[in-house]
Amino acid sequence: MIDYEVYTPESETCRRNASLTNSTRYGRLSMTAFYQFVLPILIICVLFATILSSIEIGYRTGLRRRTRATEFTQGESKAIETSVFDLMGLLIAFIFAGAAVRFDNRRMLIAEEANVMRLRTSGSIGFEDSQIKSRN
Repeated sequence: MIDYEVYTPESETCRRNASLTNSTRYGRLSMTAFYQFVLPILIICVLFATILSSIEIGYRTGLRRRTRATEFTQGESKAIETSVFDLMGLLIAFIFAGAAVRFDNRRMLIAEEANVMRLRTSGSIGFEDSQIKSRN
């Protein structure tokens, strides 16, 4: 036979849950509040600091390379820059192509659903299936 615990104010489970709720009253954060509020803000701040530091590192590296650059190395950097922009253009093109395919699929599904609704309503009005097929 299964022994179920009754949830009364005297039970251990009730006291444990009450202690968790009381912990926020006395200045301590519960783990749920930490995961809902503090952790996302902490992650955003770390990502923001990482982005700013990588921008600064790239800027200082570019300044240092520019002072030591010759005509040959400047030509190499232009080739790298061109290839990076080409790859970014391809990425954007694939994104728009995928969006166009999804849009067409959605439009076709809407048209099919409208046809099915039209056939169902015309069938309920009293048309025969042969009359509906002859119309199409």
